[in-house]
Amino acid sequence: MYAKIKIDKGLKLPIYHDSPETEFYHSQLLLDQYIPIRELEAFADAIIRRMDAKTLAEYHQIQDEIDELHSMLRTVIHPPREDVGWSEILFEKKARDILLHYYSIRDEKHISGMLKTVQFARYLKSL
Repeated sequence: MYAKIKIDKGLKLPIYHDSPETEFYHSQLLLDQYIPIRELEAFADAIIRRMDAKTLAEYHQIQDEIDELHSMLRTVIHPPREDVGWSEILFEKKARDILLHYYSIRDEKHISGMLKTVQFARYLKSL
């Protein structure tokens, strides 16, 4: 079963500041937008549970949960405001793109990257 997310608090993962494609960059970008870590973890857990759904009804129930969390996280990233700079718009777009990428995960291929992002986010939040 995939739905058992275990995040090792003592795990030390390499941090590459020079590559914008790493999980560290993603987690830093998400946290810079004040993403609540519990909701990010719940989002990741729901995405994994969706793959374990045994019936269509269960799948749709989990998908509804994912939709709500995705909407909430996007709202946190882009609160309504009048004046924003181009750099803020770019970072917000990248953060929304990361969430959309996770939202669309339907197989095991990208789960490890998503979980590493959550792991890094938790680590950065603890600093």
